Amino acid sequence: MKPYVITISRQFGSGGAYLGYRLAKRLGIYYIDREIISEMARRLKLPEFGLSMVDEKPSVYWEVLMANGYIGTAGYSPPKLFIPTNINLFEAQSEIIKKMAEEKSCVMIGRGCSHILKDNPRHLSVLLHAGIPFRKKRVEDLYEVSGEKALKLIKKYDGERADYIRQVTGHDWLDANNYHLCFDTGRIGLDTAEEMIVNFVQDKFAVKKK
Repeated sequence: MKPYVITISRQFGSGGAYLGYRLAKRLGIYYIDREIISEMARRLKLPEFGLSMVDEKPSVYWEVLMANGYIGTAGYSPPKLFIPTNINLFEAQSEIIKKMAEEKSCVMIGRGCSHILKDNPRHLSVLLHAGIPFRKKRVEDLYEVSGEKALKLIKKYDGERADYIRQVTGHDWLDANNYHLCFDTGRIGLDTAEEMIVNFVQDKFAVKKK
């Protein structure tokens, strides 16, 4: 069967990684997350550690990292002759994401995948959002932090993701018009969201029901 891809954009604490993994396991397809960073590091000959530090973050983070040189597993090394911009990184990442989506059916998390694959006819884009109480509780439990720390993390990561998507795509990260399906996981629950996505995929892409 020709590959299909589910992309999940998510507010921090809304259950994106959890749901993505569940979907991949249930549908018998690949779950792709950190593999994108690893492939970027290999192609661009950049330290994976450095790329992880600026993953889904606006350009200011990359500029600070570059100003201080690359930091790899072996310690400090001076900047390379070619210093890629945030846009250069996004273009390289886009090529990797498109190639992966063509090769195998998969679930991809974040990184502007929904925008990168918007012209792929076998692509389902999903946005997960939820109210602060629901997300705060999940972050407290998952990361074992206080309520105050959880709120700071939510504000930090939501802000970084919104700025990043705006910079590299020009789109509003939470605009429902940019997605096929949007779920308030705090209201409908992650189990219900999973069932609805699976049913949609089975109908849209003629996936055999399990």
